[in-house]
Amino acid sequence: MPTRTAKAEWIGDLRTGKGSMHPASKAFTATYCLDSIMGDTEESNPIEVLATSIAGCLCGALAAALSAAGHQPHSIETTANVQVERAEGVHSITTITLQVRADIPGIDPETLRQITERAAQTCPVGKALSSVELVLETELV
Repeated sequence: MPTRTAKAEWIGDLRTGKGSMHPASKAFTATYCLDSIMGDTEESNPIEVLATSIAGCLCGALAAALSAAGHQPHSIETTANVQVERAEGVHSITTITLQVRADIPGIDPETLRQITERAAQTCPVGKALSSVELVLETELV
């Protein structure tokens, strides 16, 4: 597989500065600031981009795993909620909750849960985040 590249830059101090993130694909540019990381603004932030990455990775890995197990998915939607907490003066990602809603004819909820667990542990982003607690919620629609 090819190496994937992104660039980020920050101008100014943490409190009043601004940053931007640019994947090499030029698919998007996201600007961010301290308020977007710690507060609630319309700008993106690195944590949100991480949430997008694991949600997208899991959708693809789950589609592949389901197909390999003989289940053809109609649709898979994953929402990633990344929890950041402060402890001992340091912010850390403590939990990632992945909510998967899937339309898969002929599959039962337990089989979906089992295949989703394996897919979350084997997708590249999920593997990179293996030190973070992962909570999976699956639902058939």
